[in-house]
Amino acid sequence: MTHKTPSGVHFTPGESGSSLFHAALTTALETHADVFRGMTIPKRGKPFKAGLAEAIVRFEARRAGSEQRVDIARTLIDALMVHARFGPAGAPLEQALVEGPAEPQVLASTGKVGWVPEVHYRGESWRGNGIRGLALRMREDHQLTTPAYRALRWVADNLLTEPLDLRGHTFAILGAGAELAPTPYLLQAGARVLWVDRRPPDGPPPAGELVTYPGADDLLADPCAIYQAVAAEAARGPLHLGLFAYAPGKGRELLLTTAMNAIAARLPDESLRSVSMLVSPTTPGELSEDDKRDQVARAAAAKRWHRGLTRLRVLPQTASHRDGDAEIARSIVSLQGPTYLAAQYLAKMMLSEAWAVDRSVRISANVAGITHTKSLEHPLFLAGFVGAPRFGVEVFEPDQTRVLTTLLMLHDALNPDAPCADASGGAAAQGRRVASQAIHGGVRSLPWEFWGTIQSAAVLGMVSKPSVLFRR
Repeated sequence: MTHKTPSGVHFTPGESGSSLFHAALTTALETHADVFRGMTIPKRGKPFKAGLAEAIVRFEARRAGSEQRVDIARTLIDALMVHARFGPAGAPLEQALVEGPAEPQVLASTGKVGWVPEVHYRGESWRGNGIRGLALRMREDHQLTTPAYRALRWVADNLLTEPLDLRGHTFAILGAGAELAPTPYLLQAGARVLWVDRRPPDGPPPAGELVTYPGADDLLADPCAIYQAVAAEAARGPLHLGLFAYAPGKGRELLLTTAMNAIAARLPDESLRSVSMLVSPTTPGELSEDDKRDQVARAAAAKRWHRGLTRLRVLPQTASHRDGDAEIARSIVSLQGPTYLAAQYLAKMMLSEAWAVDRSVRISANVAGITHTKSLEHPLFLAGFVGAPRFGVEVFEPDQTRVLTTLLMLHDALNPDAPCADASGGAAAQGRRVASQAIHGGVRSLPWEFWGTIQSAAVLGMVSKPSVLFRR
């Protein structure tokens, strides 16, 4: 049998996202044996995939409650990145990113600069600094954490009293054409934006400067060209780097995230003002005290039919797992698979905590709510989206999430007192703060385990809207 020689970005031959995830967890158990005493994970292969959701929740509870939480995050991300390779020769990915010439193509606009964000939420519209009221409404609806509420309130009070003007700021957006990328808003606000995406931009921008570099468009085929483009832009002055590329299936989400991380890691801190990414709400996130209180309040206010489903164990009342002082949401969706979870947990959650402590750069890794993007066009998800509101879970449209997460990103980059900039209390406290801003849409305040809720919501959705079963 002949084996195809790997090209572009890949992992060590013979390894999959699942096996790499297993290896990283195993390495952490061995390296930090004092923290994980008595804990095991299922054997690799089918047992690991079947038991991963529960195993990672218990692992994260032990890690999150430890003073070594950031050390463990470093161990996990190092165990992944050591397997990142590039090209037929299989060179370590970061070593393949070398300096080189890069010539920009700039599309400048003479359009009017100034972005006034607007969000439609539950039948109402919130615009400009009126988003302060939206933040309060969403907090009352158990849709976001208190740090996220405070961040939106700060943005409304400090950035949105007039149309937002970002002239003088440069952003390099990897995955600039992604559904949730902030690109159009940054341009409208007058920023200079480096566009990196396989899909070319749609002509001149409405405002600002749109920059492309020939050949710097495919993260998996030629990350070196993209590194050179970002480095060339950074040579003009420190920039904001956004890691937003995503492509579902065949392990691409993990490969893309790893490629973006390698580029960000290769850039010196002095060339960066901030690094931003989005984390899925279907990760094993730590509950805040507000989340815990919200769970209790929502359980007490549950409708009679909710309580009936709970008694029948259709809605498992195991919404979270507690280990000591740490409590972790059982929010994993098994249908998304181990490679997707590895991308979110290892390459985003763990990386952001480690970088927040180790780098002199603002790290923004906010949780975005469940969003009806093209990547979730699966009949089960579509049916679940229809039924989710009956369980208090908000499913956002892309424009809602994109506005809200752009505002959180700008808060993290521009507020001197943002949680990610607070180094007090030691590494563990700093790691916890960088993960504290979450617009989770009610996922972490559910009184029931999330996968069971989604399945119940899907049943209701299919009954009320059978056509979702025939969507492709």
